[in-house]
Amino acid sequence: MALKVIIAITVLSLSIFVAYQLVDRFDPDTVKGKNVIITGSSTGIGEQLAYQYARLGANILITARRERQLKQVVEKCKEIGRKNGKYHFISLDMLDEGAPLKLINHAEKTLGSIDYVILNHALPYHLGEWLGSDDNFTALEKTFMANFNSYVRIASHTTRLLEESRGSLIVMSSTAGKMPMPYIAPYSASKHALQVIYLLKWVDWKRFYLLLHNSCYLS
Repeated sequence: MALKVIIAITVLSLSIFVAYQLVDRFDPDTVKGKNVIITGSSTGIGEQLAYQYARLGANILITARRERQLKQVVEKCKEIGRKNGKYHFISLDMLDEGAPLKLINHAEKTLGSIDYVILNHALPYHLGEWLGSDDNFTALEKTFMANFNSYVRIASHTTRLLEESRGSLIVMSSTAGKMPMPYIAPYSASKHALQVIYLLKWVDWKRFYLLLHNSCYLS
């Protein structure tokens, strides 16, 4: 009898917990008028994030390498966003060591303050066996520059601004950083390094960052 009571209480508790987690407590008004930076925004997840934030009334600065696509994304944001909203872009290559600082300087110039920084860019890695060749090492260096170094630099440059606005830093990662996969060793390594440095609350970011693995987040 006692065992049945324990099981019933456990099931009830789990049901309440799951139900609580499924409740949508998001208030769209918390985003309206906020200043948002989104990297890797010319296509894919970054592009769709730009549209969603525009619909919610945010001011947006997007960046990627391809200027033509960025212009198209900004034009659509203007169509679906607030009429008096701010919608800007800057074409940058995150393989350039100076790109992160250029991005933040441009954000301060066009948006003023910064409330949300969403780091979504990534250098794709072509499948291949690790042979220790010159090509392997070149790919490794480029992958870490884009997928790790630039993330740390952008976060470092925005720390003060996000603390002032009590904003949020959102980092897009990959399950490849948690479960290494064959033939993409440099990519998996860069994502694992990214997850480690954020999970260690580097420079005490514990108040305002999310680390996303596809649809999951850790805070």
